[in-house]
Amino acid sequence: MKICILTHDGNTSAGWGRFSGQLIDGLRRRGHEVIVLTEQGGAHPILRRGFGVFFSALRAIPYIRTCDAIHALDVYPFGIIAWLANIFFQKPLLLSAQGTYSVAPLYNFRYGLLARFICKGAGTIIAISNYSKSRMLQKVPDARIVVINHGIDLKYWGNTLVSNREDAMITVGAVKKRKGYDYILDAFVRARESIKNLQWWIVGAPDDLQLVNELKKRARELGVEKDITWFENISDEQLRQLYGRARLFILLSQNQDYHFEGFGLVFLEAAASGLPVIGTFGNGIEDAVSAQNGVLVAQNDSEAATQEIIHLLTHSELWQRRSDASLQWALAHDMQKVIDEYEKIYRKALS
Repeated sequence: MKICILTHDGNTSAGWGRFSGQLIDGLRRRGHEVIVLTEQGGAHPILRRGFGVFFSALRAIPYIRTCDAIHALDVYPFGIIAWLANIFFQKPLLLSAQGTYSVAPLYNFRYGLLARFICKGAGTIIAISNYSKSRMLQKVPDARIVVINHGIDLKYWGNTLVSNREDAMITVGAVKKRKGYDYILDAFVRARESIKNLQWWIVGAPDDLQLVNELKKRARELGVEKDITWFENISDEQLRQLYGRARLFILLSQNQDYHFEGFGLVFLEAAASGLPVIGTFGNGIEDAVSAQNGVLVAQNDSEAATQEIIHLLTHSELWQRRSDASLQWALAHDMQKVIDEYEKIYRKALS
């Protein structure tokens, strides 16, 4: 099978790039030929946004013409480019609903109508979470959507267990408002009243420098600056080691209009290292956490997060149960099982 995949890039430091890279590599390992068109990086960085989608479609035609199926990893701009390039070929077109960039385009005044038309006409839309699916159906109620959650490479991420962990909670994700860093800081400060040596490790690109400065200023004012460590541009190996040393993973993502957490791949990575997790309701994290390996709190509720941190880290038996459950949860999301599901979708589209 020859598949043309349109995606942003292969940057594995972000969930989007990490997943697409694993999917592409996994398909190739199974003998499929995969042509990858990107916005930046890779062998074919020909995709553009805005008015550039039309020129991108022209550039994509020679690649799409030779493929059996086309898979665009998000509606804008990749789904629109793929649809335009495919007008004269009518190859099976699949779209991925990653999250924000699948839903927000449906409301855009410039290309929302086209985006909705493409979603309605796509052979299959693959949503990475039930929440992403529900948000798309609000705007395109007759779209054909299946849900396939993200997966992880357990041969890599499932090998970081250590016997002596530190009293530290870890957050992984770009530093921006939507990731809920200000609420995590509030919860961290309150939790330290009960857990004196608690540390907070932040792993993420400083997307919002104003927010970074605000967080650091508040940390100084609250007397916890020395208890927070910032990590930027670290390798996957360094991240694996941090997962293995910490005792808790926390990410309190917040919805902002059409911007939301589509799934939360980092929850699976943390789970593979035996970490109990804390997230939020009302977004794709609901699919990334089980009732046994973690707990979800309401968005904007740092007090509830505080209580969960304290309860987990002061009850060793509870921590161990959730740690064991995290390992089992990660096993259920092995990337090989996910690729099985994608292969079924591709074959069905071609049948």
